[in-house]
Amino acid sequence: MKILQAIKDKIDRFGYYWSFLILAIVFFPTLESVFLRTLFNNPSIWTAELTTIIFGIFFFIGGAYCEARSSHVSMDLFYGNYKGVVKIVADTVIFIFCFIYCVLLIYFGGQLAIKVLMTGERSETLWAPYIWPSRWAIPIGAFLLLLRSFISYVEKIRESCQWIKEGKNK
Repeated sequence: MKILQAIKDKIDRFGYYWSFLILAIVFFPTLESVFLRTLFNNPSIWTAELTTIIFGIFFFIGGAYCEARSSHVSMDLFYGNYKGVVKIVADTVIFIFCFIYCVLLIYFGGQLAIKVLMTGERSETLWAPYIWPSRWAIPIGAFLLLLRSFISYVEKIRESCQWIKEGKNK
């Protein structure tokens, strides 16, 4: 359990610092674009695409951090009433679907990321940045989400087993 806790802490810390880095990376180019457009009537061609790319990366990498903070949408109307074995079954089914989703994202996203890196593909805009950083966010984010989901699953199973044990002791 100490290993899982250490992994959990590292992922949580990575997500925490990642969110501040993303805000800084998005804030300054956007601010620059607003100033150039409003003060000098000379908008830059690259800031809109840069912020779109960064938010795409943020979306994939941020999934594990959302899992750590229980920020994903859940059906608490039903799930909140589950206890014991029923909750274990529900958590297992949910984890299986999450596992399949993440493995598919890692596999197909990884193939796409390798292809883009090997070909040196660029965006088809005037600015034409490399696409590989945003493509690599897909398998990396899916791996972090899978890892964090597994840790959450183990914690939920432990809580359910503890609830069952306490119920039998009464």
